[in-house]
Amino acid sequence: SDAASRGAEVMVFTGDAVNSGANWTEWEAWFDAAPAAFASLPMVFGFGNHEGNAQYSFALFPTPTNSANFGVDYGPFHFSVVNDTLESGQTWADVAAGLQADLAASSAPFAVPGWHRPAVSSCNPHGEDVSTRTYLLPVVEEAGVKLVLTGHNHNYERSHPWRYGARDDLRGTVHVVAGGAGAPIYTGTYARDYTAVEAKVEHFLLLEADAHELRGTAHDAAGNLVDDFTLRR
Repeated sequence: SDAASRGAEVMVFTGDAVNSGANWTEWEAWFDAAPAAFASLPMVFGFGNHEGNAQYSFALFPTPTNSANFGVDYGPFHFSVVNDTLESGQTWADVAAGLQADLAASSAPFAVPGWHRPAVSSCNPHGEDVSTRTYLLPVVEEAGVKLVLTGHNHNYERSHPWRYGARDDLRGTVHVVAGGAGAPIYTGTYARDYTAVEAKVEHFLLLEADAHELRGTAHDAAGNLVDDFTLRR
C-alpha cells in the first residue's frame, strides 16, 4: 500500500506469497492484506518454491505463455520472468534457453529478469542457489543485463555490478534480493565480497526509469529509505 501511495504503476513480485500454493485460505489472507493495492495495481508475478506450481498459482496469475516463464513490457522496462521451480517436462537448459531468447527479443531500454532463488546472495541461510547460478547467471551476464530481481532470502541485498566473478562497474549486473515482504527476517550473512548493501528489514523496492537511466529506492515497512541506487545504459 505504501508503494502504491508513492505512485507505483505496476507491482513485480518474486515469489512466496504464501507458505503453500495449494492452500486457498493462505491466498485469501494474502489478498486481504492489501486489498486497495491489489485492486488498483497490475502485477507481474513470479512463482517461488512455496507456490510449488500449484493449480491456484496458475489460476490466479495467468500469463501470455500459459507457463510461469514469460516476458512483459511496461514503459521502459521489459520484465523477463523465470520460474525456477521447474514445470512438468522442463529442464534447466530449456529454462535458460527461454530466458536467453526472451532477452534477445527485447528492445526495451532496461530488460530486468526476475526469478525466485538468488544466484548472487550472501544471506545465511540459503545464500546462492546452485541451479540459478549455473544456468541463469551466465545468460544475464552474456546479455549485459543491468539489473536482476530475486527473492527467497528474507532480507534486502544489493550487489555491486558483477560479471564473470568480479566487480565490473561498466558492464556488470546488479543483483537485488527483495525478500522481506512479511516472512520472518533472516539475520545471518556469508559476507560475500560482491555485497554493496545488506539490510535485515521488511521492505519494498521502487524502480523508475527512462530511456537512459534506472533508479531504485528501497524502503522499510515504516517508509524509511534503506537503499538508493542508479544504473545507466
